[in-house]
Amino acid sequence: MTHPRPQLLDAAFSLTEADSPRSGLGPAAPERIPTTSQAIVESCLKRARRWRPPPRWSSREWCEENRAEAALILLAAERAFDSGRGVSWDSFLRSRLMAGLITRLRSEWRSARFLIDEKSQDVLDLQPLSEREFTEDELKILYASIGRLSLSDRQVLQALYWDGLSESRAALILGVSQQAINKRKRTIIVRLQALLT
Repeated sequence: MTHPRPQLLDAAFSLTEADSPRSGLGPAAPERIPTTSQAIVESCLKRARRWRPPPRWSSREWCEENRAEAALILLAAERAFDSGRGVSWDSFLRSRLMAGLITRLRSEWRSARFLIDEKSQDVLDLQPLSEREFTEDELKILYASIGRLSLSDRQVLQALYWDGLSESRAALILGVSQQAINKRKRTIIVRLQALLT
């Protein structure tokens, strides 16, 4: 199936100009996008509106961001489409739109971890770490408990807490997977809690 190049380019640019949150495409787009493509873009944007917006985005802003992202995806899909591969334009466009929108959503959620300010801490119920000083007796008990751990557990603790390495970096150095380091860290904490109580 061939598709008209000028119509898609015009439609993609009109997506970013839309103001209506109820319509995924806005008022100018329907006459510019072929009907089947318009329906696909509408259904993908409708589905994306059901996703929870990332932190620091209002629902309206996130809908506008998704419309702009859909415009870029539409342009890229139009350039990348090859009818000789046996995939219909509709299937190709739908898969590109959904993959692109979910990738953008995941990217925003990943970056939100690093943008937490004091106002966001209250919203996310994050508590700052205690900065109290430990007594000598408490430190002796802690060091004795750490001494009762295996050598490999102490290496994990040293890499994560004393050397300040990330789990993935510690995994690389210790020659195991990041998931193994995460699981061992949780197990070590449970063991230490048991030893300290």
